[in-house]
Amino acid sequence: MTDDHEGQFRLLLRTYRRRAGLTQEQLAGLSTVSVRAIRDLELGRAQSPRRETVRLLADGLRLGGHRRAALKLAAGRGAMDGALKEVYDAESSPPPTPLGPLVGRDQEMRALGDMLGSGHERLVTIVGMGGVGKTRLALELAHTVHGRGRMPVLWVPRHGSVGPAAHSANPSMALLASRVQGLLGTNGEAVDELASLIGTRPTLLVADGQDPKRDTRMSILELLHSCPGLRVVVTTREPYQYPGERLLPLSPLAVSDPAHDGDLAQLESSPSTSLWLSHVRHLRPGFRLTESNAPTVAGICRALDGLPLALEAAASWFLIYSLEQMAETAARDPLALAAPPSASGSAPDVRALLVDAVAALKPAQARLLARLAALDQPWSVETAATLTNCTLPDVARAVYALVLRGLVRQSETDGAARFAVLTLARHLVGGADVAGQALELTVNAS
Repeated sequence: MTDDHEGQFRLLLRTYRRRAGLTQEQLAGLSTVSVRAIRDLELGRAQSPRRETVRLLADGLRLGGHRRAALKLAAGRGAMDGALKEVYDAESSPPPTPLGPLVGRDQEMRALGDMLGSGHERLVTIVGMGGVGKTRLALELAHTVHGRGRMPVLWVPRHGSVGPAAHSANPSMALLASRVQGLLGTNGEAVDELASLIGTRPTLLVADGQDPKRDTRMSILELLHSCPGLRVVVTTREPYQYPGERLLPLSPLAVSDPAHDGDLAQLESSPSTSLWLSHVRHLRPGFRLTESNAPTVAGICRALDGLPLALEAAASWFLIYSLEQMAETAARDPLALAAPPSASGSAPDVRALLVDAVAALKPAQARLLARLAALDQPWSVETAATLTNCTLPDVARAVYALVLRGLVRQSETDGAARFAVLTLARHLVGGADVAGQALELTVNAS
């Protein structure tokens, strides 16, 4: 049994035993498997449990259907195709459960619904920088699709994912996701196995946080050709560039217009402000938006560009900072406010995500970003071309790449497209620190 199998087996065995309300001693009495053997299996000390041991444990736990199949599969003692199908069919394979409501993504949800609901679009890629909310949007879409027609959802989390996206509350689905993730990174017979699992059944496959340089790309194309009912949603920091791929660039949440800072109703409905307030009220339930503090709150959210991860981190600082102190920090160094107070979490902070986004740029794109970061007002592609003395097509392609990676926000003024470098990215580019050095290395790369 591989290390992966060992970890999944001991997790399932311990989970099913506890859900049955049994101690190790009680399970030993019901299954006739020794207490020592059960303890060793749960601790990962025992290797490759025999088929009969797995059967006795399943009988003692009174497991049936997909739970029995999942235990066999985790032990490497079940027929892969049959056990996978039993787990896949369980409860129509629901997606993971989100931990909170989705805020401010109505337009994106409608666009995704139109693309996948038309029956003509089968591969949609949600692209944007880390922390913008790609996973949360895909999770909402998966729940909508599953709830509408009980369509099974194969949710494949990014490597090392934790929390709801990893099916932490459903070990059977976590096992299925792990197997599908492994199959997607291969080709040939392994992909055929997954195609056989899906068949012609209408299915949504969500590949969350996938790297386009991985073998996943070819596997997904093979599956789409083999499974006519399959729809695929990929979330990534850069597009896969598949034939027939439909892109949905995900920008940060909309921020309020400074001219409307005195309008409390409008400010409360602003997506970025609404999300920030929801985080703040979990920490300080008594906080209320008033005419006196509204402009300060709006300014903080604008300084953080409406980036969901930055808004969440900034709300955490409200436990020790006053609103005025937070506003001063946001004006001086919004990246400091976007870093969570505790470094114990598994998610990277905004600065690290921005550095990664800049490091992925081509030298010409990085140079353009550095020049445009100095502009305080929104600009057009024509303005950028004049400023850099480059051809319009070259600048347009570079701006396109910056928008896809989330470093530049697009807006529309009087029917004309305008762009602006994110405030957080501007501070990163101008900072004389490690992040600034990373940009310089990228700009000077040959």
